[in-house]
Amino acid sequence: MQIINGINLEVDMKPGTRASMEKLTTLIRDYFLNPDRDFQHLYITVHNIDGQNLRTLQVQNCLGILASCPNIHLIASVDHINATLLFDQDRTAMFNWVWHDISTFRSYEKEVEPINDPGQ
Repeated sequence: MQIINGINLEVDMKPGTRASMEKLTTLIRDYFLNPDRDFQHLYITVHNIDGQNLRTLQVQNCLGILASCPNIHLIASVDHINATLLFDQDRTAMFNWVWHDISTFRSYEKEVEPINDPGQ
């Protein structure tokens, strides 16, 4: 809903239902395909796209629809070593991933530990 409100689209539906999620995704995509739109690009950052709540086919489809729009840019991170196996061939094509392995090889506890020295 934050994206819908940010681009000033008028919608009359309750968020949180399966139908509303797909409808809102379509509205956002259609807005960014319109050449006469006010906002030229949308950048979406998803941390841990392989997280449990984002593994459903519906969520992957909605994110894939957004990512397949040329004016919507999706940046995502993964934590699971086999994250590529979570996306089937159709979803992978929708996302058109560019993969960069930036593994730190640090334990999870070290990865999430606050850094006090900005030079580290």
